Amino acid sequence: MTNELLAIGSFSILTRLTAKAPRYNEEKGLLVPARKEITGYRYYSFEQVSQGLLLQRLSGLGFGIQEMRAIVDVIDGRSDRSVICPIIEARIADVRGRVEELEGIRKVLERNDLERILDMSQEIPKVVDIAPMRVVTKRDRGA
Repeated sequence: MTNELLAIGSFSILTRLTAKAPRYNEEKGLLVPARKEITGYRYYSFEQVSQGLLLQRLSGLGFGIQEMRAIVDVIDGRSDRSVICPIIEARIADVRGRVEELEGIRKVLERNDLERILDMSQEIPKVVDIAPMRVVTKRDRGA
């Protein structure tokens, strides 16, 4: 291959990533530019285009940064292949849940019941897992 480097704009076009995505991926340690100028300009090698395409594809499949990092580690040989099996199974479960949610929405829309459509947010509950967090409370007596 050639020793020429690609500016971030050209790299973004080739990988179909937004201009901000390579910066974000660099911040997260997924895609470090081949050269970074003191001015902040980033340059990527042609060999990094395949890694950019992989990150774009994984992002399009709905994988988060941690999952993408684990998959890249397996591809680069830094980790065992068995690490990604639970990640893929979890993603499949998420997709199945989303498909069921969309099927419920489709059924409501097909009924053509305007009242139900306007009140759809109450018909389809959404459960969201959040990470454990500390909560601060203050007890006080009021008048």
